[in-house]
Amino acid sequence: MAGAKAKPLFEAEAKARLHLSNATKANLPDSQKGQARDQAAKLVNVSPRLIESASKVLKEATPELVQAVEQGAVSVSIAEKLTNASPEFQKAVVKKLKTGEASKPMEALQKAKGPGADRASLDGDRIF
Repeated sequence: MAGAKAKPLFEAEAKARLHLSNATKANLPDSQKGQARDQAAKLVNVSPRLIESASKVLKEATPELVQAVEQGAVSVSIAEKLTNASPEFQKAVVKKLKTGEASKPMEALQKAKGPGADRASLDGDRIF
């Protein structure tokens, strides 16, 4: 999540570089080049894909789910897929984990949805 939070800083730097004229660029020291997500990934030693996933979680998940990821209760990959679910469902999953009704995210998903949920529900682009 730290890398995803750093990504906007690299994006701002990239925008600033675009607006500089060639004459002004010559007077400034070289800055890092590359996509913001790649720079953020390098900063925290994770893959660029994980930065994209974490960025989506920060933008689209409920605050409760973001906090659960930051605390290590839910992985970024599961949280990213949960962003496709309603805010109410996201909150229900986190609540199951916080109250101890479920000890793992997959168990919380099953209990939040009901007895019909299974592991395959997280294999595609959508939750269920």
